[in-house]
Amino acid sequence: MRQATVVFTIGKNDGTFGWGSGFACFPNTKVIFTCAHNFTNAIPRTVVARHASTDARFSVPNVVFSEHLDCALAILHEPLKARPLKWAKRVQNNQGVLIHDYVQGTRRNRASTAAEGTLTHDHLVGTSTEKIIKGAIWVGSNRPRDVRVFAAQGIHAGLSGSSILNSSGAVVGQVADSLNLESSVNSHLLQDLKAEASCLYEKVKRKGFI
Repeated sequence: MRQATVVFTIGKNDGTFGWGSGFACFPNTKVIFTCAHNFTNAIPRTVVARHASTDARFSVPNVVFSEHLDCALAILHEPLKARPLKWAKRVQNNQGVLIHDYVQGTRRNRASTAAEGTLTHDHLVGTSTEKIIKGAIWVGSNRPRDVRVFAAQGIHAGLSGSSILNSSGAVVGQVADSLNLESSVNSHLLQDLKAEASCLYEKVKRKGFI
């Protein structure tokens, strides 16, 4: 997972910086699946992606946004040397999940970090509650979407866009928002994510970005 993950540093119009995460899940690893809200008020030339494994830096010349979900594809200036993550077919009830965190920590010992920045353990362990929240609204959209809630400890800013994996290492969701700080996150439904990722990838190809 580390090989397929990037962390974004994003300069904002108000002079502050934001952080986000993303992962490769397409044949072309220049294309990174992430959250649209990571780029709210971003200054394009200040967006930099850091490879979670090697700490290599990549410029991000283009970002393509979903019209339906809090999703986006960030296009790197060169591909990651990584094997893309695979999507799971389904999410099982009470399935254990992993949310790796590469936002904080050092290159050598980067792992899960609690909200206060204290290194805790190698991954966040949670359980899908299979709870669907009706009418959840993602930042920047007035379109309600169904989401799935995952219990997980140590959630903090910068994890938006991270993959949520099952025990086999397949993607079952994407961190979109924190419902209760440090205790749970939500994700769009798996089938919605997969469909939107495929749609956006075709859009990126049509635009000639890859």
